[in-house]
Parts: sequence; structure tokens; C-alpha cells
Amino acid sequence: MSLLVFIGVPGAGKRSIVGQLSQYGYMGCDVETATAARLHVPVSQMYLECSAAERATATVAVLEELYADIRQAPDQRFCLALPPKVCGCVGEKDEVDDPYAALRAQLVAQASEVIWLQAELSTLMTRNALIGMRSALFIMPRKEFRLLSEAYAPIFEELSTAQYDTTHSSVAQATQEILEQLHIECEHSSITD
Repeated sequence: MSLLVFIGVPGAGKRSIVGQLSQYGYMGCDVETATAARLHVPVSQMYLECSAAERATATVAVLEELYADIRQAPDQRFCLALPPKVCGCVGEKDEVDDPYAALRAQLVAQASEVIWLQAELSTLMTRNALIGMRSALFIMPRKEFRLLSEAYAPIFEELSTAQYDTTHSSVAQATQEILEQLHIECEHSSITD
């Protein structure tokens, strides 16, 4: 079995790279998208319409199903994009009650590689549409996003076996370079981006 797990803050490219890996024979899942589907809401509305408890319960159910699928198909290649919260909780309250700890440990133990995707702050801001009109949703969006990135950095560092900066790469280029960095040979389908 081959399992690539992608971690990083929102906008680092997890969802895009997991999607691109389907062209290399991987079965992929963005856990955040699967969670939103399970809750019958778009990802863009999930954090507004669903409570933290509802999101956690749905995310745990998605992770349990994914882990069962991965175990049942040892010859298949898989890749997952994990939202930051699944990687570990930041903040005193969250550290006491981490609903993802057991599943995270299982996934990381089974993973061939855990890749921490990174990008420069300005790139993350642009990718998350936090420049312009949407930035009004935050008091100081750049500062808040920088603090979020800094809070998760030690968690991502501990979990990751490889790192890749997506700042100046297209999705196709980043995917190819990650596979090369990990010395993974794959047949590329005829689909182009």
C-alpha cells in the first residue's frame, strides 16, 4: 500500500495536489470536502452553518471510513489532504480534548509519507481570498493567518516526513516535483492540466 498524507494550512495546495495525483493512479480524498459532503453543506459554508461538535463528529466518521477503505485495498495508491485541525489541536482547551488523536496516529503510522505543504504568507492570503473584500471578515487577516501558521508549524514539523513549498509552483509542477523528491515513479495519464 502507498499512502501519501498532505498537511498544511489552508491555501498551501493540499486539495489541488491530491486532485492532481489522480492522474498518477492515486485514489485521493480531501477530508474537509468529504466532511462537508457528509454534512450536506458546501465547504465554504461548513464553518458558518455547522457547530464545531458537528464538524468533529463528521470528520471522525469520514476518517474512520477512509482508514477502513485504505486497509481493505493494500495494492491501491491513496492520498489524503488533512485539514490542520486533524493534524493536532492548538490552544489549551483543544489539547485536552483531541477527537482526532487515535485516527491521526493510525493514518500517520500507515502513511508512506506525510508531506507538509508550505507557501509564503502573501501566497496563502491570495489563495484564501483574504485580500480585498473578504479580508473585512477578519480584523487583521494577515496577522491572524500568520499566527495560525505559526501555531501549527510545530505540529506539522513533528508529523511530516517531507516538506514542499508551493509558493512558485503550478499544481502540476508541484505534484511532479513532490513525486520526484519522494523517489516515487508513476505513470502519468494523458490528462493535462
